[in-house]
Amino acid sequence: MPGQTDYSVPAKQSQIAKPSATILLADDWHSNQAAGRPLGVYFLRDYYYVGSSGGGMVDPRHRGAANVTWADGHVQSCTTRVGGSTPYSSTNNAYLFFPFQYGTTIDHALNNFDLY
Repeated sequence: MPGQTDYSVPAKQSQIAKPSATILLADDWHSNQAAGRPLGVYFLRDYYYVGSSGGGMVDPRHRGAANVTWADGHVQSCTTRVGGSTPYSSTNNAYLFFPFQYGTTIDHALNNFDLY
């Protein structure tokens, strides 16, 4: 919600202004260096993260597509043009493509992460 600082507090369904355009869940990954393989995680970043783990970043693991569950309950396979495997680079990551690219742009019409 606008002005919210504790992001562990979930939004109520009635607070989501555009549920059909708000990402609830998506395929993501987290590098488990001990196991040497990517693992799904329980949070989803709304931006491309440059770091050692890349945890919580969208993972278009289905032939370049990521499955997305929207806040209204519908599911969509969102195709990106990401090539290769994780970790990504600043020029090869899912956040360059719809519906993920405007996650950090507040009040952008195509920010599909926090439309509440």
